[in-house]
Amino acid sequence: MVKYTCIDSFCGAGGLGLGLQQAGFDIRLSFDIDNRCIQTIEANKKYFSHPAFTADINDMLDGRALNICKMQRGELFLLAGGPPCQGFSVQRRGADEDPRNQLVFKYAQLVDELYPRYFVMENVSGIAGKRGKTILEELLDKLKFILSFWMPRIMELHKEEKDILLLVNEVIWEQITNIRKKWKNITLLEML
Repeated sequence: MVKYTCIDSFCGAGGLGLGLQQAGFDIRLSFDIDNRCIQTIEANKKYFSHPAFTADINDMLDGRALNICKMQRGELFLLAGGPPCQGFSVQRRGADEDPRNQLVFKYAQLVDELYPRYFVMENVSGIAGKRGKTILEELLDKLKFILSFWMPRIMELHKEEKDILLLVNEVIWEQITNIRKKWKNITLLEML
């Protein structure tokens, strides 16, 4: 039986982790550089019982995340995370350069090191636009087992359409392509 283990990186106050946990994932570790976020997780022991650390992503490289989780490379089912998106946002003012944009490469390094069965990298659609296109192309090159990306339109609760960036492997891309051939207008939720 597959164990749905997960590490929640760039976890914020734990919203994604909570959703994953409610979906049946065994969260082994959450980390974020913002101590207030980790304090929020720790203050909600009713919902979270896994270790949560105030840590920079660099603190989780070189085998540290695997050691904390008592796991081997390739054993993790899912790595989830949302590296900072402010530098890619279309709402951003000022220069296109933002040092936080480089954190997507640290996330790629963590993906490579952990070698999870799946990973989720949540970010704004602007990562595929003017401010992030070069970085996205380099990221896709670093994550060699990712073959395709797709930006479906999704409807949010307030009925406003939003773009999302979905990075998928070859098998999932084939499934998405087959589904898209059958239905023109399908939500991401219906597809998954």
